[in-house]
Amino acid sequence: CCHGELDKIYATMQEVERQRGLKVDLLLCCGDFEAIRNDDDFNCVNVPAKWAHMGDFQAYYTGEKVAPCLTIFIGGNHEASNHCWELYYGGWAAPNIYFMGFSGCIRVGNLRISGLSGIYDRRDYHLAYYERMPFYKGSRISIYHTRHYEVVKLAMMKEPVTIMMSHDWPRGVAHHGDKRYLYQKKPDFEKEIEADEFGSPANRQLLSWMRPVYWFSAHHHVKFAALVPHAELPLEEVPVDLGIGAQKANRSWSLDQLGPEKKEGGEESPPGLPNDGIDPSTTTATGFKHDADSTPVSSVSHMFPERHGSDAAARVTRFLALDKCLPHRGYLQVLNVESDEPPVLRYDMEWLVILKMAQKYFPVSDLATGAGSFAQLKADLDDQDAVQTVRRWLEQRCKEYKGGLYADLRIPPNFQRSETACDLTDNPQTRDFLDFLDIKENHIVNPKAGQRTAQGPQLKRHLTAEIGSIEDRCSAVKRQIQEMQAEQVEDRSAANTELAPAPAAKPEPVAVSEAPSGADDDGGDDDMAFFVCTCVGKCTCG
Repeated sequence: CCHGELDKIYATMQEVERQRGLKVDLLLCCGDFEAIRNDDDFNCVNVPAKWAHMGDFQAYYTGEKVAPCLTIFIGGNHEASNHCWELYYGGWAAPNIYFMGFSGCIRVGNLRISGLSGIYDRRDYHLAYYERMPFYKGSRISIYHTRHYEVVKLAMMKEPVTIMMSHDWPRGVAHHGDKRYLYQKKPDFEKEIEADEFGSPANRQLLSWMRPVYWFSAHHHVKFAALVPHAELPLEEVPVDLGIGAQKANRSWSLDQLGPEKKEGGEESPPGLPNDGIDPSTTTATGFKHDADSTPVSSVSHMFPERHGSDAAARVTRFLALDKCLPHRGYLQVLNVESDEPPVLRYDMEWLVILKMAQKYFPVSDLATGAGSFAQLKADLDDQDAVQTVRRWLEQRCKEYKGGLYADLRIPPNFQRSETACDLTDNPQTRDFLDFLDIKENHIVNPKAGQRTAQGPQLKRHLTAEIGSIEDRCSAVKRQIQEMQAEQVEDRSAANTELAPAPAAKPEPVAVSEAPSGADDDGGDDDMAFFVCTCVGKCTCG
């Protein structure tokens, strides 16, 4: 999780480069990037007021600073959601800093990188994008809840993926790493993990279906590595070289841990680096403890019964989650991933085909998009004749559009500052991208008020839930106060006090601070105050 600490991350990266004599070509950030451009962006960020700060991104946005290497990020649950929504399909958030969109797939050299922004919430998973700018309290939370539409698009990709990025973890992945270490670091996780309620079930489906070589996540502020063998791979065939966590050359880093370079009979890791949580007494040849009764990653056969995983997909996925950017925490990992092409950012042709064919199913006008809502989209993308027709059109479009601007699929450096008001979302990059794909319906720009068919019912759902929760809690507080008053009367009666009754004092209203029930796991700001009458019988407090 970046949480706006770009300067610290880049400084750590550059110190690693200096000490290790290497050059970092690509930086991947798995959410909570906080691409906040100005004070107005805070209105669309779900973060407690005490943690709200501008962060370092603004300097990169204005051009005061430039990212030292190509940086790619996805969205988490603490983002300037208005900025991310402007770049729904992906785009440059700043020079050399690229947002992958709400879901996406791009290529860097010959690496194929996919990403899914946001976190899973079952209440919004099958809903349309009903939110409209400016985001109110409930919608600035729900806008980063992953939608089924995004998962379907990613699951329909047939070509193998090198790296998959998500903010929250795939459900069940914790069973494939050192759970004892994880429970020591995060004891509150154990109950949910053992009940198979920890992580995203949507990500578990994608993991089982896509089978990427690497899967990177964040969200839970702990470093954790796992090795997920897929169904046909026996445990004894799992490769020893994980590439993450278990090898000395691939340690995690934080700036405060870096010290003078030491070489004694060969190159050594910088002092103070963590041991990756690996207990030698419990590790296997893979570097990770294996539980014989580990819960397997579930199949997506119920979701796509007519299809099977690509033969070119990885037989084992290397999972890695990193920590928050704080002192003495493992928030940066340097990996060597083989690529025989320069690190140039390009569009992925298969993903462009999917976007082109899926656009007419964009869920913006209907409130609910149940589990079977995208059956026709799946059927369209399984129709190879239709897919090849769109692909040939796109290949020709790349050669002809704006004099061959996209002939080699290279993503143009067309960043433009777009500090629009919070109720406007017409980002020129998104407009140009839709024009390139010849897509006429721009759902990212707010529709007119008469077209907001979904916001009313959903807003009513949120407000009804909040009001019901507030009334229940206030009633409970009032009952507790009345019980306390009754106990006081009983105590005085038992003591047979002869004191004359004191004049009745006007009771003071009791202030009860309640957080709206729409807040997510990370809590919310803007507490609401409610006053409860404590009078017994006739009210005297006015």
